Amino acid sequence: MIEQLQRKEVQQFIRDNITESLPQLALSKSPFPEISIRLLVEQIEGLQKCKDKIPSWFQTSNLIFPPRLSMEQCSSEATARYKSQLINGIRLLDMTGGFGVDTAFCASNFQYVDFCEENQLLAQIAQQNFATLQHSNIHVYSENSLQFLQQTDVHFDWIYIDPARRNNHGQRVFALEDCTPDIIKYQSLIFQHTSNILLKTSPMLDIKQVTATLQSVKEVHVIALKNEVREVLFWLEKDFHDEPKIYSINISQNKTTSFSMLFSEEKTIIPDFAAPQQFLYEPNAAILKAGGFHSICKKFNICKLHSNTHLYTSQQVVTDFQGRIFKIEKVLEWNKKNYPVLSALAQANITVRNFPEEVESIRKRFKIKEGGEDYLFFTTLLNENRCVIFCKKIKY
Repeated sequence: MIEQLQRKEVQQFIRDNITESLPQLALSKSPFPEISIRLLVEQIEGLQKCKDKIPSWFQTSNLIFPPRLSMEQCSSEATARYKSQLINGIRLLDMTGGFGVDTAFCASNFQYVDFCEENQLLAQIAQQNFATLQHSNIHVYSENSLQFLQQTDVHFDWIYIDPARRNNHGQRVFALEDCTPDIIKYQSLIFQHTSNILLKTSPMLDIKQVTATLQSVKEVHVIALKNEVREVLFWLEKDFHDEPKIYSINISQNKTTSFSMLFSEEKTIIPDFAAPQQFLYEPNAAILKAGGFHSICKKFNICKLHSNTHLYTSQQVVTDFQGRIFKIEKVLEWNKKNYPVLSALAQANITVRNFPEEVESIRKRFKIKEGGEDYLFFTTLLNENRCVIFCKKIKY
C-alpha cells in the first residue's frame, strides 16, 4: 500500500486536497480503486499537520503519514532539532521509534542509528520515509526494543527513549512505571549497553520526583514551544551522582531562550518582595514548570509580589527578561467598590495567579470578552490583599 500511495498521481491528489474539508471528502468516492478514501483522507490530514509541525518535511515529496494518533504524539521539528543539539557519537539506539521524527533529526550526528518500533505499520512507514529523506545510516527493526537489547552486545553512545504513554486499553498514563517500556524497571539493563540515556517524558510529571526516582540524572531540559511546555527531557549518565542541572528552554519563531538553575540554589535564594511598581513580569512556561521562582529574582534583579504569587515587578524595565513584560497602569483592590470599573470593560486579557476565582468566572461576572490591548492580573500581594493589576504589554 505504501508503494501505491507514493504514485505521482496519488501524491498530487493529496497535495491538491490539503485545504478541503476532510469530513466532506471522506463521504466521496476514491478516485483510485485500489486505495480507500479513508486512507487518502488520513494522508491529507497527516500532510496538514506536517505543514506546521514538521515544516521542512512538508516540502518533501513522497512522505507517508501514519494514523492520527501517531501524528499527534510525534515530536515537532523544533523540539526534535533541539534534541539533536544534545546528543552525538558513533551509534544511537531509538528504543521507541514511532513516526521517527526525533530519529531523523538526530541521525546526522551519528554514523549508525538503530531504530526499534514494534508496530509493523509504523516501522514500514518510518523505513520508507528514512529512505525518502536519504537517511541511509538508519536501520529499522520491527521488534521489541528490550528484546533487541538482550540479544545484542553492541554498545551505544546514546539510547533515546520516549515511552508510550498509553496502556493496553488505549488509556492515557503518565507515571513512568505505567509507560512502555518501564524505564525504572529496566534502567540497569539499558545502562549495560550505554553510558547515556535521553528520556522524553510527559510535561505532567513532577521533575523533582522523577530525578529522585531515576538513577544518574545529569541534566533536565524543560522544553516549551511558543510558551507551551511540550516535553521534559532527562539526560541520564551512567554512574553520575551529583545534582542535576535544570534547563528551561523556550522556543519561539524568532529565538530560543535558555535559563539554568540548580534545585539546591533555588532553595537557598531569598527573594526580595515588593508591591507592584512600574513593570510586571510573568515568567515563561518552561521556567514556571521547572520551578525557578526564586532563581529568576536573582538573575534579573526583580521582586516577587508574594511567596505564592509567581509574578514579579521592578521600577526599571528588564528588557532581557524571559517571559512577558507589562507596563503597569493602575492597581485596584479587589472589592465591590471597584466592580464598576471592571464592568465597564468590554474586552481584556485576563490572568489569575494565587487568586480564588477562575478566569471564566470573572469573565462571566463582569461580561468581559477575551482579547484587546488591556491585560488584567487578578492576584494576591504580600499583605494578603487581593487586587487587580491593569497593564499594557511591552514588546521587546
